[in-house]
Amino acid sequence: MIKQPRHVLLLAIAFAAFGQQAAPPAPKPLLLWKATSGTKTAYLFGSLHLGDKSFYPLSATVENAFVASDVLIVEVDIRNVNMATLAATIMKDGMYSGGDSIWDHISPETRKALEAYCKRSNLPVDMFANMKPWLAAMTLSILPFQRAGLDPSLGLDQHFLEEAGSKRVDPLETAEWQLRLFTSLTPEVQEKLLASLLDSDNDPLAESKELIATWKSGDPARIEELLRKHSEGPPEFSRKILEDRNPHMADAIAHCLQSTDRCFMVVGAAHLVGKEGVVELLGQRGIQVQQMKAGQ
Repeated sequence: MIKQPRHVLLLAIAFAAFGQQAAPPAPKPLLLWKATSGTKTAYLFGSLHLGDKSFYPLSATVENAFVASDVLIVEVDIRNVNMATLAATIMKDGMYSGGDSIWDHISPETRKALEAYCKRSNLPVDMFANMKPWLAAMTLSILPFQRAGLDPSLGLDQHFLEEAGSKRVDPLETAEWQLRLFTSLTPEVQEKLLASLLDSDNDPLAESKELIATWKSGDPARIEELLRKHSEGPPEFSRKILEDRNPHMADAIAHCLQSTDRCFMVVGAAHLVGKEGVVELLGQRGIQVQQMKAGQ
């Protein structure tokens, strides 16, 4: 056997180790899209309305796009919401009074499902007794996220509103308008909405954690898949709360691209993805939309 000189052998080992090193990780996709028309640019960022400290700091790519913009578009400017007035409206339109209760307005089957949900979730069923079905459903949809440690004060909308400074803030909707999406539901649809949240063997806490992880992964296809998998409520409600609002959001970006404004829009991630999402609607109008990655 011909022996290799020691230094040659060490050099070969070093090159072998170098060749086996992991390739640099691919740039991480973000739920951030750049829309361009001619020389104009606008940005769309998919939000979760609740968050925690692990969401921050956001990618420099996201923050740089925000800093470069002079208009922030949000669903609701929650800084200007009169919380006392909103709470009073919820009490008026979301709670029963005069001895009336939810048990008089839902079927025995739905009541049984609500009682079972509360038992396995260690919730007092009496907390829902005076709620109208729409408010009970809204409460049930938020609770798993809160139990997962998410907080509205750390939501992404709140983050950008706090950082807006001198930027113009254009809200697409008002809190009162959003509330009417629920209060205007017929009693039948309200119960269907509540029943849909209860009629599941899935773990709501696990589902909320899955959505959070998916948001962090920046995978729009997976976001859309989760929406289809965990779609809540009757179809007429789902469309009212999601797809029917998307064209107005697309209009806002299209308007920015026709003006001197450079806009950064933050809306729920569910509004951006899918065949009827804002990204697709803009593409149908001939606007080029590109998903961005960290480092771009």
